[in-house]
Amino acid sequence: MFSEKSLDRNGLKLDREGAVVFESSESVSKNFKNSEGIFVVLEKGKGTARCLLDGAGIPILINVFVGKEAELDFFIGSAGKEDRELDLKILVKERGRLNIHELHQASSNLKLKNELSCERESVVQRRVANLSSGTSSIKVDCNLIGQGADFSDTEINFGTKLASAENKITINHASDHTTSLVKIRSVLTDASKGLVHANVKVEKDTAEVNTSVSAHALLLDKNASAQAIPALEIESADVQAGHSASVSTIDEEQLFYLSTRGVSLIEAKKLIVKGFLAELIEDKKISELIEEQWEKNLMLNA
Repeated sequence: MFSEKSLDRNGLKLDREGAVVFESSESVSKNFKNSEGIFVVLEKGKGTARCLLDGAGIPILINVFVGKEAELDFFIGSAGKEDRELDLKILVKERGRLNIHELHQASSNLKLKNELSCERESVVQRRVANLSSGTSSIKVDCNLIGQGADFSDTEINFGTKLASAENKITINHASDHTTSLVKIRSVLTDASKGLVHANVKVEKDTAEVNTSVSAHALLLDKNASAQAIPALEIESADVQAGHSASVSTIDEEQLFYLSTRGVSLIEAKKLIVKGFLAELIEDKKISELIEEQWEKNLMLNA
């Protein structure tokens, strides 16, 4: 077990407060079926763990355990020019809470896989900003196995140059009174591509399930492209479910209207994109990064 608050090896930097970090299976909680990888454990109380992928290295497996009524803030970041691959296996126990914050700025290839199991009345909130200019593949597989489990996923994807972003989300409602909410917004320019595929399954005989999926893309260049594919597999009658998807371009009439009010083309596009993302931008740092993109004129071209 590491007594230090940080771990730095194989291109992975991991530090924590409150949580415990293990590297060998001998110290692993009985809650882990795996005997490989790194283990982040918060048995009780509140804690924080931060994971940064900033260099070349072997594929990394991190197992995350949040105990009964515990609350963990987990920050994940990727940067640099090296290809990286990260697998997360996550278990949140009864009335536990996990807040996942992801920020990706790599110019290389990124593979990220999340496997989550959520027990009774647990809450998982995932917030993602993907500004990568390389190829990214992010997969989420969430199982709501306990009554009252709640999962929400909010993602902002930016695509520039030849960036290609693939998001695949699978949510399985296996118990009563479970809730899931997915909101994804993509802004794409140059020749970038975006794919969002969200699949929600509600198992037979479950009751009072609530699920909603929305995936919308805004294209800023004629060479940019996107697909948004939400899917629902409903095997129960006691469900409130909804989904929406769209791929659109900036409305020329909006640009013309703003120009008649003395707004420049760059600023007009900026206002429209801000409106498109407004519902999802809650974090000040993410807002500042978006401003930085505009300042560098990467996202919005006159």
